[in-house]
Amino acid sequence: MLSLKHLGFSLKNIKNKIMSLDTPDNVAIILTEQAADIKRKIQDLSKAYEEIKLLKAEVLQIQSVDLKKYASIIINLQMGNKFYGLIKHFDEEILNHLYKKFDMESGTAFMNQFIDLNNKTQELQKNNVSPDSKEGQLLAKNFWKMIMDFTDRDMSIFSKLMEIENINKNAIESGEKQMIDMTYIEKALDVYLTKLGINPFMEKTK
Repeated sequence: MLSLKHLGFSLKNIKNKIMSLDTPDNVAIILTEQAADIKRKIQDLSKAYEEIKLLKAEVLQIQSVDLKKYASIIINLQMGNKFYGLIKHFDEEILNHLYKKFDMESGTAFMNQFIDLNNKTQELQKNNVSPDSKEGQLLAKNFWKMIMDFTDRDMSIFSKLMEIENINKNAIESGEKQMIDMTYIEKALDVYLTKLGINPFMEKTK
């Protein structure tokens, strides 16, 4: 019966469960449960394997040992955040802000909000809806609110995000698929903030 270890059974299971079985149906049930358990482990390992490959690519681009960035990338990969590639551009201030503001649940909720706005942006672009239209301005309003929530209205963080956006544009041009094109959002925000008389770069940092 020790050969059952080859199928992933522990010695405890072999002794306490399998050895006490007395019908083929009972054995089949145990084997079905074991097969399901192994399948889950394979899926988890496959996911971990893919995340390791993606993390390795980011590590080589960071070109420095930065455990905090590595951890942030891993967390975002676990959340399914396809924009994880932006994290390598974050500095210590932004990383510390993220750690203080978000946990796994709130971080996932924020990313879902960001993805929803991104999808809406792509839809408006696809349908050739002008950034200064009613729909474009509603998008800008929601996007600006999200930015303010994300930064806690800290304009120093906002300025750094804009610097990262310039890097983002270069990444798009070089074909880095994890990036997002913010051109439409920028045009919509420019109109929206101008109407409100807001210049975010002139706002005082709180």
